[in-house]
Amino acid sequence: MKLKNIILTIAALCGGILPATAEDFTYDYTDGTLYYSIIKDAENCVEVTKCINPPKHLIIPETVNIDGVEYEVVSLSNHAVKGGCTEYLELPATLRSVGANIIVYSKNLKHISFPDNLEFIGGGAFVGCRSLKSVIIPDKVKGLPGSSFEGCTAVHTLVLGRGMTSMGHNAIGGIKWDYKEGIVDWSVLKEVYSLNPVPPEFGEHAVTFTYIKDIDAMVLYVPEESIDKYTEYREPDPYWGESIYDDHGWQWWTVFKTVKPIPDLFIVNDDTEMELKEEETARLFSTPINYADVTIYSDKWEYDPMVIKIENDQITAVGEGKTEAKRIIETSTGTYESKPIAVKVEGISGVELPVVNAEPTETGEEGAAASDADHCFFTIDGMPAGSDADRLAPGIYIERDHGKTRKFIKH
Repeated sequence: MKLKNIILTIAALCGGILPATAEDFTYDYTDGTLYYSIIKDAENCVEVTKCINPPKHLIIPETVNIDGVEYEVVSLSNHAVKGGCTEYLELPATLRSVGANIIVYSKNLKHISFPDNLEFIGGGAFVGCRSLKSVIIPDKVKGLPGSSFEGCTAVHTLVLGRGMTSMGHNAIGGIKWDYKEGIVDWSVLKEVYSLNPVPPEFGEHAVTFTYIKDIDAMVLYVPEESIDKYTEYREPDPYWGESIYDDHGWQWWTVFKTVKPIPDLFIVNDDTEMELKEEETARLFSTPINYADVTIYSDKWEYDPMVIKIENDQITAVGEGKTEAKRIIETSTGTYESKPIAVKVEGISGVELPVVNAEPTETGEEGAAASDADHCFFTIDGMPAGSDADRLAPGIYIERDHGKTRKFIKH
């Protein structure tokens, strides 16, 4: 059923009840959360006009059916998403355009999956999303307008696709403000991968990378044959004067003190640190960029299975402790590792594990008996269950490991 010229009164948004406001917009179809408008000059295409009260994991579909006709979802209009609850924004493969100010000043948005077919990102599209960890721009996007990711202070890795030719003022970086304390946090941007052999131009008088916490420690990765182009000196701009970021009067790629060639394959993890409670499950976002189109032989995670388990992009806390999770990919040109994710798992609140005393069995061999006593298992009731974890039946046990006691789950 087509709907036209509907006035919606929006009162309750995620994150709290706001004063009621009326918004007048037109649309042709809604599923209750997403509102779509048919694009008149394109065949069977729609754009997302509004999204009201989006869920924690917002998935934009590839197609919608309106009056029996299948339409492709190809764009998000300006100011499309309302509400601050969304943590994960999953965009469809059909999407070609993201408008201005899509999700702004969100403290919750952690991850955006940009599709390969995306061609355009509007100015200020995700300004102030200070929980966003990494940004990977597809190859078909030609420009990053001003303030696209300004104020996204937690972004540690930026990947610019092969088609990137220009970058605007305050495109990435920025600060988090507090009205009482002033500047609270500067951008933690550490690594930038620019895949275009021709260095993207910065806008006139543009300072693209702003308020970086440690700009001298940033690393720029570029095509090996283009290192000289990215480090080329440019004459100062007399209008702009001197810049605190560079010696050219405007900011240029020479703001990076360290420039390295792009590896054949590299891996971008959203998180560098994670804290979980026992039995808690969380999404894990890790993206390999196969820059040289190498053949992949194996792809696995390395971690302590006594602390966590990783399956199907999910990380599950198994037992109290600390570990590092590292993704390892073997290819035709070598083995590539992600930066490790430091994972800390805390015991479930209010649950105390009994402390048990293990008496060594009389085996006749004092060394073996001492080893058994140092690392052994007990049932949840404290009954001895042996020292060989492989022989335990599935269930919950208490593990004593050289004086430390913790819960052990045998799957």
